[in-house]
Amino acid sequence: MLKATLKLELHCPWAEQLAGGCDKISRSTITILQCIPHSDGRGTSAVVKVFTRMFDGKTLARRVKGVKGVKEASFVEVKPYIYLGIVKTLSCPCSKTPLPHLNLLNIRYGEDGKLYWSFLFASKGEFHDFLRELDERKINYTIHEITRVSEAWAISEKQTIVLKKALESGFYDTPRGTTLRGLSQELRISPRAVADILRRVHKKLALQAVEAENLNSLK
Repeated sequence: MLKATLKLELHCPWAEQLAGGCDKISRSTITILQCIPHSDGRGTSAVVKVFTRMFDGKTLARRVKGVKGVKEASFVEVKPYIYLGIVKTLSCPCSKTPLPHLNLLNIRYGEDGKLYWSFLFASKGEFHDFLRELDERKINYTIHEITRVSEAWAISEKQTIVLKKALESGFYDTPRGTTLRGLSQELRISPRAVADILRRVHKKLALQAVEAENLNSLK
């Protein structure tokens, strides 16, 4: 399994709006943790993490809501200066591409104003197929980093399905769009099984995030 990070020549208007108000001196960071396309193909629902000393959650939400195409935006401070947000759009450039449908790990807004997309691929062949599709769609990209993924990080197909369904159903929204029982009914598995699967996924994502921080500290 491979983890690949690519710098793509795509624009995310609301992420750019957030970045535009965060100066480099404050060392603000913007990371899109998930980006799920709506079933009708119009727009996406995204989970984003923002580190900033410049704005509070209400100000972040107000800035994002002012962007054309944004339907909803809410942010909550989960740790000092760290905000978790949900952004729902009516239209989004990336929703018209295959990108959100892949095993997306995160999207990072770089200091150079570009989006860095990190994906998981089962094999080199799958990765090269993806690059060919980008070429066919005339999406410019630069390969930033490729690494092999430890088995401890690997998210199974079933875990991916449950996680995406939880995001699409608003399980992580505030207030929640569905309950654990409602999610289990949609997936046709027991609430206990859903809770166990999500717990395992969250642990793997946490391990991945910690390991990524350790790797960054060595650069």
